[in-house]
Amino acid sequence: MDINKTLVAAAAGQQAGCLADITGDGALDMALVLANGQLVVFPRRIDPVAASGALGVQASLPVGSGGDGSTAPIRATAAWRFAPADDGEAAGAITSAAAFVGEAIYVGARTADRTALARLDLSAADAANAAPTVAWLAPTPNAVVQSPVVIDQRVFVVDGVAGEADRAVRCVDAQTGGLLWDAPVAAEASGSLTASSRYLFVADAPRTLTCLSPAGEMELAQPRWREDAGYLHTAIDRYRNSGGTDPQAMHDANRTRREQIDAGLDDRLAEWGGGFLSERIATLVAEAQTLLPYREVGKHYLMMGYELIRAALVELGRRWEIGRDVFFLHLDELPEFEGDRDRLLESVGRRKIRWRSAQRLATTPIVRSEHLDELGVPAPIDAAATFDAVALAPGVAEGPVQVIYSPDQAGELPDRCVLVCPSTDPGWTALFPSIAALIVERGGVLSHGAITARDFGVPAVTCPDATRRFADGAIVRVDGDRGRVDVVREGETS
Repeated sequence: MDINKTLVAAAAGQQAGCLADITGDGALDMALVLANGQLVVFPRRIDPVAASGALGVQASLPVGSGGDGSTAPIRATAAWRFAPADDGEAAGAITSAAAFVGEAIYVGARTADRTALARLDLSAADAANAAPTVAWLAPTPNAVVQSPVVIDQRVFVVDGVAGEADRAVRCVDAQTGGLLWDAPVAAEASGSLTASSRYLFVADAPRTLTCLSPAGEMELAQPRWREDAGYLHTAIDRYRNSGGTDPQAMHDANRTRREQIDAGLDDRLAEWGGGFLSERIATLVAEAQTLLPYREVGKHYLMMGYELIRAALVELGRRWEIGRDVFFLHLDELPEFEGDRDRLLESVGRRKIRWRSAQRLATTPIVRSEHLDELGVPAPIDAAATFDAVALAPGVAEGPVQVIYSPDQAGELPDRCVLVCPSTDPGWTALFPSIAALIVERGGVLSHGAITARDFGVPAVTCPDATRRFADGAIVRVDGDRGRVDVVREGETS
């Protein structure tokens, strides 16, 4: 989510607004205002002493802060006003602050017969100063009164206010408005929703903040791509627009390189005195090429089983009205839950606190008995221009660092960047065609990241604490031949 393209107005019923940089050029493109249940948009560089009857606006940014001499519209004529309606019936109202991403506005709305989360499209409205079109309305049991959160192709929102029933945090597809998943929010909870670069946070119970964390394919609590295809669509769009290597051409090049290595293997072995191993190595190579695909076939059917188990647990969470908390129950507690609900929910609460605490602990790839008192304590990071690393995939590449902790965060991943992450699994594979190099914090030469990087011809290394050593925007050179990382230019926070 690009903060320069995200706009949050004031609470419903109040007259306030913000300026938005839509194009990302540092200029203030328009002001979006929430006033009297309507969205009002003002084009930039308007006359601050417009005709009589204009709407007064208190801007949230100082006058002249746009970087291009534009000023906040203290008094101006509205470019357009918008209030939702149902097929010509009486107009409804905007009920929440708005999230502004690209040419779409995500905002709470109320019509004559429903409350909903709405997406409004500006693509046809900008030139003619016409009101936006309603792309979709996603119904909610209660009014949406706080700003949605948009991450990649998903929109998150909590409906209702404290004291209302049937509240939930809902995740909907940004393109269709279809519900991907929801999780209950207690009636007494504030329901506050916010996000960081790594997690989604929701106050879903009194005095409780729940962290919704992306996880890998083996995590039952993680929605399958069948349920939430937002990341998949983002990865496909990124690849289409990146101009990267054609997958078929990449496969053909790898096959040609392998055939060349096979053809010269006997001579290379003889050169180093290993000619007697030639027949044995050829047999092992043929076995690997024949049997390796079966590993992926087996994994495929294993994941089908995981999906079935997850579907059953999600349904139990729905029937018991505990949502994602079902994943904090033990297997032997499931048959007992309906008869011992209160006691088991207390256990769930304690486990969630322990789980959240565990997320804050630093991990180590090796536990040494002489350093047990250091477990969970982040290691000190020394400033350096060159870092030793473990070589995983050959080659040398240079580019800007992008640190992410989950492939779901890769919506803004720059082309030809150096991807820095804790580790990878198959969910990360779609990112490899567009990156210049890979730095992971853990994993050896047979790890997923190493094998995939070699398949895609991407230089890769393992460097402990990489997500803390290298800051976004830093220019680094990754040497996958010698196992080292050189910092060419520091980033913002490294």
